[in-house]
Amino acid sequence: MSGIHQDRLGTRPPVTAYALRVGRPGDFCRATNWRKKQAPSGAGPARPDDERTTAVFAGIYTALVTPLRNGHVDLDALDRLVDRQLDAGIQGLVVCATTGEGSTLGPEERTAVIRRVRGRTAGRMPLIVGTGSVSTWAVTEATRVAADLGADAALVVSPAYVKPSQAGIIAHYEQIADASPIPIIVYNVPGRTASD
Repeated sequence: MSGIHQDRLGTRPPVTAYALRVGRPGDFCRATNWRKKQAPSGAGPARPDDERTTAVFAGIYTALVTPLRNGHVDLDALDRLVDRQLDAGIQGLVVCATTGEGSTLGPEERTAVIRRVRGRTAGRMPLIVGTGSVSTWAVTEATRVAADLGADAALVVSPAYVKPSQAGIIAHYEQIADASPIPIIVYNVPGRTASD
């Protein structure tokens, strides 16, 4: 997984964008909200190791598939998948992302999956919901809905196929982060976005 790394943004003015930093096994994943945690004037943007960076997610998170039966989400099979992860001691779950067929689920199916997993975990672990799309407006709305259903964060992939410029990708994430009531985790699939 790769995302917009903080160093790539260089010395540009602070923005409201969350950037994922993945380190060695055992390290924390860190997200930084640059606008709300910017340094005093002249100090530059936050860096992953500075006190303005907040650890938000740690450990192993399983990206669940969305089980289907006869063209519909199989909620009983989903329960079994979640229970298996709980029994294994996983620290968090990711649903409705690229592994979980997020782009092929309808709004009612997405809602059913998020509600079922949030209910099944009963708040015992963080729930990250994939809300990515090529449409900034659609991602903003999906992220709001995910938050309303109890998601702890949104996993937002860079827009696929439309191949926006780097400035366009950053603007996409800024707009989503500004409207999001929960942290967003930025990631990219270079083969689908033609960027890295």
